[in-house]
Amino acid sequence: MDNFLYKALIVEEPEKNKFIRQIKDVYSDDLPKGDVLIRVKYSSLNYKDALSATGNRGVTRQYPHTPGIDAAGILSHLGYCVTAVSGKADTTLLNNLGVKTIIARNDFLENTKPPILKEQWAGVIDTVGGNILAIAIKSTKQDGIVTCCGNVASADLPINVFPFILRGISLLGIDSQHCAMEFRSKVWEKLATDWRFGMLENIYDEIFIDQLSDKIECILKGELRGRTLVNLN
Repeated sequence: MDNFLYKALIVEEPEKNKFIRQIKDVYSDDLPKGDVLIRVKYSSLNYKDALSATGNRGVTRQYPHTPGIDAAGILSHLGYCVTAVSGKADTTLLNNLGVKTIIARNDFLENTKPPILKEQWAGVIDTVGGNILAIAIKSTKQDGIVTCCGNVASADLPINVFPFILRGISLLGIDSQHCAMEFRSKVWEKLATDWRFGMLENIYDEIFIDQLSDKIECILKGELRGRTLVNLN
């Protein structure tokens, strides 16, 4: 294959614990040998990418490094009334997605001490971890299912066993990194057909590589709305 030039966001450590990030021209021959080579047209930006871009050793151990991992989330209406917990004042996006009730984050976190709470949720999709996940588990209905796919709030889970042994709650972890390709293909097909909804253009912001640093700062401040699509064309 010909040696071609492309742009990438590179995070480097010129001095110990001092990290810089900049967009550079990189040759394909400089990539690690033996890995799969993909001509990327679009990527996405998430919280772990932002942490990696600042030199967070818990996310990335070795530098220089190019952050990036694809992640997509779809909130589907399943015949239930959807409630969302949010720390943002502007709830327009959530309302447009069909959310019926929005609880302010601080209000949701008021009652953390009881070992189990009043049953409220048939199921929960959690993306932040910490006390929010713990409270959600404590207030899920009998035999309900809670999924976990993030740790923006905290990697800790301050919980006891009562929701699990008294209500039969199931906590399911979502790990897209090691998901089998056969299962991925089935999910992608569903998202493109049966599960597709008509508001995709309202939940993402398309940017170019030159805009990455600004978006990284935005996501670290908790100011990002929806998904960010990175155009590498």
